[in-house]
Amino acid sequence: MGLMPHVDAVLVFDPSETAATCEYEVFSIAPSEQDRVWTEWDAMRAELAPTGRIPFGDVEVDEHNRVIRMRTMGLESFATS
Repeated sequence: MGLMPHVDAVLVFDPSETAATCEYEVFSIAPSEQDRVWTEWDAMRAELAPTGRIPFGDVEVDEHNRVIRMRTMGLESFATS
């Protein structure tokens, strides 16, 4: 899982349900919720609808701090919080 700050939201890239299709499900959360992602993600995820999916190959995850970098355009379609 990785995070990407974007405008007035934080995008969460979660591979847990879509690993078989080699995609991340993308969720949009408020910046104030970012710290909860690492400790309460299962509960948060149950309350959210994904804003889209993106192939693993279209993103790069910085494993040190779990930040996502996009390799493709079209990011605006995910930030619909």
